[in-house]
Amino acid sequence: ELRIDDRSKLCAVRTKKFKRSSLFLTRVLDIDPETTPCDVILCRVLGRKTADYPSSAALSRRCEELYGAVPDCFVNFLGDKLIMVLYADFVSDSVMGGGDGIIRGAMSLLASIWRAPVLDENGLFPADEVARAKQGVCNDIRSSENDPGAYASRKCRELACAGYPQGYSVKVDDVERVTPERLTARYRELLSGSFGAFYVGDSPELVAKLLPAYFGEGCVGGFTPLNPRPVLPHGGVQRVDEARRV
Repeated sequence: ELRIDDRSKLCAVRTKKFKRSSLFLTRVLDIDPETTPCDVILCRVLGRKTADYPSSAALSRRCEELYGAVPDCFVNFLGDKLIMVLYADFVSDSVMGGGDGIIRGAMSLLASIWRAPVLDENGLFPADEVARAKQGVCNDIRSSENDPGAYASRKCRELACAGYPQGYSVKVDDVERVTPERLTARYRELLSGSFGAFYVGDSPELVAKLLPAYFGEGCVGGFTPLNPRPVLPHGGVQRVDEARRV
């Protein structure tokens, strides 16, 4: 662990075994039907382009200039929580002869994705970008429903954990209700929180120094402990038969 300031620290694995380094910034969020659909859509909107790189082509070109850097924003469901992850994978500067140009470029790119999204003249996420992201999420949901194994697993979880956050799944109707106004409000709400930072590579001290420079003071804090809320036994056996076209 490296101390960034009085409230922040970086957890790191110092290693020179790999030619690439990885940085993970994570947020632990509550699963809530009001906010979780926004969180899922938000990652898709943020990952397409930024104010600094206002097209997917410009963003891809910058990644190529950084020798194939890979920035990403995604969410994972874990028990009764949603984990939001800002992620960057990039070639270590030491492999390219030294300096700090690549690591600075990769962190600047990741910060741009999070802190400088493309907004319209009203300060909202553009309606066409939100619609495109919503369509992608809906397609994933429908694809999962057409996979018998995935559908059965999800249905079992929803039935066994009914009434608990673990039993919630984002539905197409939930996604369709998200508007640019609602998504932008959720984004601004998340901006006020902090990430936990984890780094794997050969320059942890430099990463600890650069994090507040690129993401702002207080944006990186400690890790939120995960204490999953237990699901109480249902009290009886349920049998659910469902005929589906396969």
